[in-house]
Amino acid sequence: MRDRGGGGRKPLLWALAALLLALLTLGIADALTTTPAGRYVALDAGREHTCTLRDNGRVHCWGNGPAELLEVPEGRYAAVSAGEWHNCAIRRED
Repeated sequence: MRDRGGGGRKPLLWALAALLLALLTLGIADALTTTPAGRYVALDAGREHTCTLRDNGRVHCWGNGPAELLEVPEGRYAAVSAGEWHNCAIRRED
């Protein structure tokens, strides 16, 4: 018989809580969870930084990392991807 009390979700919730606590302890959580205001169509996270693609085609990156990871060249983009120590975006030709 299937358990409908939601008891199967508790281990997952405890694991997520433990992960969040570990990230907070290491000082990484702020870089991954503090999202600037705006409307986004895509989001990707690297090692200690996050990049988003706004609905206007602009890319915004923030977090803990060297300036080269967080500074985005001017332009409008169609896609964005964040890696451990790199970012990649496809520029739109409007």
